[in-house]
Amino acid sequence: MRLTSVLLLIIFFCSGNIFGQETKRKRKLKGKQLEHYYVLKKNKKVKHGQYLRFQLDILDNKTLIESGSFNHGKKSGKWYLLDHVGALKHEGSYQNGLKQGLWIYYYKPDYTDQELFNSHFNSQEGRVIVGENGKITIIKEGLKISSTGVYHQGNKIGIWNYYSSDSLIHKYDHTLNKLKYSLLPDSLNTKFPYLGGLERFATNFITILNEKKVNGPQSSSLVKYKLNVDNNKFEKFLLESSGDINLITYVNTILDQIQHDWMKPTSSYQITLIVEYKVEVDGSKYSIRFR
Repeated sequence: MRLTSVLLLIIFFCSGNIFGQETKRKRKLKGKQLEHYYVLKKNKKVKHGQYLRFQLDILDNKTLIESGSFNHGKKSGKWYLLDHVGALKHEGSYQNGLKQGLWIYYYKPDYTDQELFNSHFNSQEGRVIVGENGKITIIKEGLKISSTGVYHQGNKIGIWNYYSSDSLIHKYDHTLNKLKYSLLPDSLNTKFPYLGGLERFATNFITILNEKKVNGPQSSSLVKYKLNVDNNKFEKFLLESSGDINLITYVNTILDQIQHDWMKPTSSYQITLIVEYKVEVDGSKYSIRFR
């Protein structure tokens, strides 16, 4: 599903009275990330008002990666999360610090191809452009929806839609923990019960991979994991590895951060996930398999 709408936000950079409260603007640098936010003058530990987080490149140019507001220390209202090059990842609202209402998760198709990913830096699709006077333009063109649905007090409820390759793959009722529609055969859902299928899992995997700043593998390598999934938890166990040990670090980090959109099983199940990194004459590539 391609999106062509454009969203405009206005950013105000002055201190003063926000939501009827006296506030003071703060600026905080943490590594290569810069935060702009407001705190209450009466309690400078409590964020209140607009919040912005930027990623700094090697020349200290800023790319917006998060935007929203706090209300007495809790996330409130509309929030946007973007990746390290400014592509919109998801948007939705908070109430009393918890996700509430409609949320939409996106992905950039180019991220699934390492060569196309490199060209994304020069593309205006799916980007955030910061203009004069603090006006921010979020361009959704070129993005695709990964999943969409409703949260209530931080929990997914009702029917969510999960997409891959421009197609609706699954409809899943998170209130009843029941699959309502599947484009995939039952046999594949049983072998790899990830909402949106293996392709959506791989897309989420590669998207996170492209954002990692740790050292990647320098030689052809392979890791094999056993994944345990049940109603209450997700566990991973390293079964086998060969080649560069950095691939283990990569995959561990990604499996910790990936959206765990697994279908709720009636009993626990196990999946063997194999991630292979190959260095070839015409470039390197990843492959993701399961059994």
